[in-house]
Amino acid sequence: MGTWSWDDRTRPFVDGQGREPARFVFEQVDDDGFVLQEGFRYEPAGADAAGVIEVSSRTLVTTDLASIPLFMAWFVPVNGRHTPAALVHDQLVEQSRASTAPASARADADDVFLHAMAATDVAILRRHLMHAAVTAATRWTSGAAARLGLALWALSALAGTTVLVWAMATGQVWLAVAAALAPLPGALLWGRRNVGQGLLAGYAVWVIGGPALACVIGYGTYWAAEQFVRSVAARGPGTSRSDVPRPAPFR
Repeated sequence: MGTWSWDDRTRPFVDGQGREPARFVFEQVDDDGFVLQEGFRYEPAGADAAGVIEVSSRTLVTTDLASIPLFMAWFVPVNGRHTPAALVHDQLVEQSRASTAPASARADADDVFLHAMAATDVAILRRHLMHAAVTAATRWTSGAAARLGLALWALSALAGTTVLVWAMATGQVWLAVAAALAPLPGALLWGRRNVGQGLLAGYAVWVIGGPALACVIGYGTYWAAEQFVRSVAARGPGTSRSDVPRPAPFR
């Protein structure tokens, strides 16, 4: 069991005066937007003044906490032990947009996110999978070549999974072994800096992909039903379509 706790030992997260415990207090301002009510600082061990990150409503205007798509909320909720790290990451990502090297600055923000999650005792595998997810998002914003690499990786992951299932079903041992090893070269498509994250993601697809696909299908069914009910309700006397709430967006 780790030593980090919300109400006592929150270092390396401290309040605005450098004292423990840090407080993470929000006001909800829209469906998935929050504003910090109290600022805090992230002071990694051994960091100089330049390595201290101050987070407040002045520097982080709004946040959605952890940017988790609904189809992955079963695995990682929007809030949790990772919340302080997500707030630091949100601010650094915002600041990276004004950097002279935004891709590199955002990649550095992703690494800070991983270390900050470790500091709050987020489970090892979960934090590395979350790091891989934000790394993929950073790669996607890093230009056409990076996006092409991720797209090819996704296609190869789908093809490799299909081949693995078929080989196991038909008893093709060597083909199954080849498919099982496919994430090794596939990780290179994430770029030299992110080979480890690509490798983890390649094997995680087989564990997480099935439940995520089921969530996508389930939510899609709900969304279609909600739209149908909304259309029916809007036909009532004195009711317009704009009066009837929309289903939650599948972000």
